[in-house]
Amino acid sequence: MSFKAKLFIEDQERNILDAHLLYHRFSDLNGKPTSKPIGGPLEFTIESTGNDSLFYENMFSPTVQCQGEIIFYKRDGFSTLFKIEFANAHFLGLEENFSASGDEPLYMNITIGWGIIKVRGVVFEEYWNPNNPFVEQAAPTEIVEEEPLILESYFENEDGEKVSGVKKDQKVYLVLKTENMAGKSVDIDLSDHPTVFEYQGQPLANNIMQAHSITADVMKIELTTIKKNSQ
Repeated sequence: MSFKAKLFIEDQERNILDAHLLYHRFSDLNGKPTSKPIGGPLEFTIESTGNDSLFYENMFSPTVQCQGEIIFYKRDGFSTLFKIEFANAHFLGLEENFSASGDEPLYMNITIGWGIIKVRGVVFEEYWNPNNPFVEQAAPTEIVEEEPLILESYFENEDGEKVSGVKKDQKVYLVLKTENMAGKSVDIDLSDHPTVFEYQGQPLANNIMQAHSITADVMKIELTTIKKNSQ
């Protein structure tokens, strides 16, 4: 079984019948290179179909550039042998042929001048090429925001002992344990307690500490009880 090749260009797929690509350098009489490598146009022959207007549109446009690839398959017809990838390319020639005899009665010869080409993984570009679409861009880092949690809250006295209840005119510390909440703010609702709390010298309206900033996973908030809650 012979090798198989296909052209993929602008969502179109065509069977390749023949392909040709040449690089060369100028040299002196002794065979020493006197120029940088020069890439010739990519020439290939495809089977014509009834939907080939794309190729004529590219040929007749003075500005349209195209991008595509030719994939050469191994003898099994499925595994990729190598690729010729081209981009920032212009159609330089188009010739459509018909013959009533032979194995290929209708076929198209196309010549493409490319700005950049990648053959067997090796990239070569012309001096006028505007960009390199073959540069693999790193995937953006996905930032997973973990769920903020209030794990536990309780009161401690001035000796650092956990207390279940508070008394009038008592200094206590509200211990707040959180996770993934640093930099956020929360409303701390103490309205279910029978005493009114004072924070930084000011009574808490409705015993609610509004928009309190969380700066650490474990915080101790100093409070003072001042009187019985009338509610």
